Formats: sequence, C-alpha cells, structure tokens
Amino acid sequence: MKSHIFLILSLLFTCCNIDGDIENLNQNKKVVISKKKFNYFISKSISDTDNKTINSNLSKKYDIKIEFIDSIDLEKFKFYIISSSTKDTIYQTISALEFQPTINQYGSYDILFIPSKLKENEKLDYFYTDTIKIKNFIKLSYQEDWSGFQNSNGGNWQGNSFEGASIKDIISNVIKYGFENEYQNFNSCNELRVLIKYSIDQKNRVQNQILTPRPFFDVLINNTKFKTITNGIDSEEKQIQLDINNIPESFNIKIDKYSTFLKSNWKIIPGYENTLIGSDSLYKIAFDTLKVVGFPQFSRNENFVSKDSLVLDFFGTNLYYKILNQSPGGDLLYGISRGQFELNGDSILFDGIEGYNKISMILKSNKPSELKIENFQSFNGNDLQFNLNITSLTIECN
Repeated sequence: MKSHIFLILSLLFTCCNIDGDIENLNQNKKVVISKKKFNYFISKSISDTDNKTINSNLSKKYDIKIEFIDSIDLEKFKFYIISSSTKDTIYQTISALEFQPTINQYGSYDILFIPSKLKENEKLDYFYTDTIKIKNFIKLSYQEDWSGFQNSNGGNWQGNSFEGASIKDIISNVIKYGFENEYQNFNSCNELRVLIKYSIDQKNRVQNQILTPRPFFDVLINNTKFKTITNGIDSEEKQIQLDINNIPESFNIKIDKYSTFLKSNWKIIPGYENTLIGSDSLYKIAFDTLKVVGFPQFSRNENFVSKDSLVLDFFGTNLYYKILNQSPGGDLLYGISRGQFELNGDSILFDGIEGYNKISMILKSNKPSELKIENFQSFNGNDLQFNLNITSLTIECN
C-alpha cells in the first residue's frame, strides 16, 4: 500500500472540522480516515413557547442528552447548536454527552455533532468519524397570553392566557373594534409565520351551520390589512396563516372585529292613534350602510276610542306606521304617496302580524326606497350578530 492518507469526508461547516484531531494522531503511522455511521439515542426534540414580546434575553434552558450505542472517543466528541435563520453557532462544547444550552431568541435551531473513533493497529490506524445534523431540533415560538393587547375605538375585547381573546357583538357607533399589541426585535428572523386560531359564533344559528357571507374580522400588521374573514362554519375552529418578510425592528398585530348594528337616526313610529310600537329603533348594517334593520313590536292601543265614525271606517282595525329620520337639521317624517315613500306622505298600512317583526329598509340618497317586513322576529332572535373568539395567536421565527 502506498504511503499516503485517504480522506473520505467533507464536513458541512468550517467551524466543525477534524483538522485538530488529525494533527493529534500519531504521525509515524499511516492513517486511513473514513466516514462511519454511528448508532445513537438522543432526547426528544424540543418545541416550546414564551410570551415575551421583545425577542431577546429569553433565557430558556433545555436539557439534551445523547447516548451512543457504538463506542466513540469522548474527548474528541464535538457538539454545536446553530441558528436555522442566521446560521450562527450559538452553543458549542466538546467531550460531553449531556448539555444544558440557553436559548435567548425565538427561532428554530439545528444541532450538529461529530463523533469519532480511532482504532489503532501496529502499522495502520483507522480514524472513523461522522457529521450528524438534525434540523429544527429546538423550536421556540411566541405564544400570545393577551396581557399586552389593547382595545381601540372603545371596544370590549377581553383576553386571558386560558381562554384566549373574545368580543361580543354590541350596538354601537363604530364599524370596527380593534385589539392590538406591539412586538420588537423579531427582525433577526428571515420570515415570521403568524398563526391565528379562531371561531365565530353567529347568534341563533345551529352549530356547524354555514355562516351567512359578510365581513367578520380583519387581521392587520403595521396597519396594513393582511386578511379579511368573510365566511366559515358556525362555532368551528379555523386557522389563519400569515407569512411576513422584510420584518421591521418593531411591528404591531391588530384584529379588527366588524360590528353588525350601528345606531342610526331612523325610527318606526305609529301612523295612527290606534297603533302602539315598541322597540322602535332602526339600525344601520355596519357592512352595508345603505340598509337599515329594526325589530319593532306592533300592538293595538286598546285604550283608543274615536267618536268620529268616518275615521273608524277609514282606518278600520288595521295598524299604521310612519318612518322618522331625526336628522341634525330637523325631523323628517316619511309616509306613502302613490305607492312610493314620500316626505310627509300618508300613514303606511302595516301588513304584518301583531308582535315583533323584522323590518329591512333600503336607503337611496338617504331616503326610504324599499321596505320588507318579516313576521315573528325579535332583536334577541336575530341571526346577524356574532361573537368572535380568538383561541390562540402564535408567532414562529423562521
């Protein structure tokens, strides 16, 4: 055999080489360096979360243990932890099989270790080695606990680490209610993956029923809309995935829930003394401001007595109403004339049934244009409002 060394190994990282080990071999012998697969056991990979919004000094300690089935030279054993995003070596040690590294930033971390074994013979030594890499062995992500989130626009969001965040649908003057938080020092990540789990509980609908299409909520990052949810299944948990590049040093995440009913100047009022109307308010639809909806309760005024037989013959036993707009410039009262809604028109015949009724009215140039009545529907029984539940928000640093 010729007097030279066979090198059958190319290592993956310049920080992780065996040059020093080769130098320490007996230079008076011929040495064959060969790649060998070493059998081993290793502790479970680590997937963990933290709730610190500043991505630094997390000080998360983890226990890692390796046990080799094959014999190795422990004094030459090398172990490294490498950031998957920056490729920086954040931890390294030699001559040990148990480790307790500290992770200070969110992200994924690869581990790389180099076992070796020298087998000596009288004239020829064999130096066996391997480079073992396990990708994403440690994964540390941000998990929202909602303690830092703030309401905007006077919203009534509630949040805690056990139940997540939720908001109930209320009648308001605001189209959307925001809930937001700020995050810092995530720009060391190549990409952020934001995972949001949520469920929509639309009132008075059977669970797992298809939701009526409409805007439910937006997700904004640095005030830029990334996602609008407009459909789904009632009470079913769903997940949104948002991938973000070009990450600034600080950014905010905001969840904007759409309202359903907005307060308006419109009312349904009695068109004649024999008619009583309760729950007379009409509400604008937040996602369709040309439409107003109300749930008035129509009933007969049993105390009404008219001595005018002509009036009784005209109105008979029917109920009547008019449409009132209490505008800043003064009240505007709409009735009916020649089959059309007109300012100061006649009382409108109520063609529904006594009790609660749903009235849907279309506006054109801020005047009544079309009107529809649906019987036996009250505000508490409406199927337009919904409650929103955000069960979790996770940020992965890739």
